Amino acid sequence: MVSGSMIGSLEAWARQLKEETASRRTACAALNEHFHGFYSKELLAKTSFVVVDRIPPPPLMDTLPQVSRLDFSKFSGLTLGDTYYVVRSEAQNLPLHFHELVHVLQWKLLTARGFLTRYLNEVIEHGYHDAPLEIMAYDLGHQFEVGCLPFDVESTVRQKLSDIIKS
Repeated sequence: MVSGSMIGSLEAWARQLKEETASRRTACAALNEHFHGFYSKELLAKTSFVVVDRIPPPPLMDTLPQVSRLDFSKFSGLTLGDTYYVVRSEAQNLPLHFHELVHVLQWKLLTARGFLTRYLNEVIEHGYHDAPLEIMAYDLGHQFEVGCLPFDVESTVRQKLSDIIKS
C-alpha cells in the first residue's frame, strides 16, 4: 500500500514540476474544435499540457516494487492535476490528449490525494494495464479514436468512478 508521506511527496513534486514548466504550458482550449461535445470549454480552458522530450519520472517510485517496474521512458503522457505532459513525438496525437484529459477529470473528481492513492494502489494490485483508472481512460479514448458520436466525458467519468468505488 502507498503511504500518506509518499502521496504528500508526489503532490509536492507535481506542484514543483508545474511551476518549473509554467512558461511552456499550452491551454487545452487549443483542442476545442477536436473535443467539442466531449469536454466542456471550461475544462479545456482550465487545463494545460506541456510538450517534453521525455516524461519526468516521479520521485520515490523505486520504493514500490510493482510501480518501480514502470518504465517512464516508454510513457507518452503523464497527468498531474490540471496539467499533463506529452512527449514531443506524440504531441499531435489526439487520442493521447483525450486519454490524459480523462485522467485530469479523475484527478479533479477524486482530489489529488484520492487520485494518487487509488491510482498507485491499483497499479500495485492489478498492474498498469489492468488498473481500473487506466482501463477507463483507455476505453474512453478508444471510443473517441474509432469515431463515436460526442458524449459528455465528465458525466461518464463521474458515473464510472462511482461504479468503481462501489465495487
